[in-house]
Amino acid sequence: MREELVEQVLYRIEHERQLKAARIRLFVSVLSFFGLLILAVPTWQMTRTDIINSGFGQQFNLMFYDFRNILNYWQDFSVGLMEELPVLSVVQFLAVLAGLVFALKVIFKNGKVFIKYEI
Repeated sequence: MREELVEQVLYRIEHERQLKAARIRLFVSVLSFFGLLILAVPTWQMTRTDIINSGFGQQFNLMFYDFRNILNYWQDFSVGLMEELPVLSVVQFLAVLAGLVFALKVIFKNGKVFIKYEI
């Protein structure tokens, strides 16, 4: 009987320690999610401005207006399109999006500990 009580107390202590760690992870991930969400707006604006200034959008739209010539010179067109792409700003924006997705993953993983499902 006494061993069972000690086992239950130790289990409860370990469970509370895990809950405390999950609360800290949840708090940090929510903070980073909102920080990255705020950061996503200027990185999107910078990416959009760089795409407009580089001429990538105009060259991409050419594909819809002059498709026959694009088919004839598709290799030159694709190389030209790649040269016009503002890679650094696109990579920055994709890194922010990846951070948002990772933060959401951690939020859902640690948040389900605190939600009790009852049917």
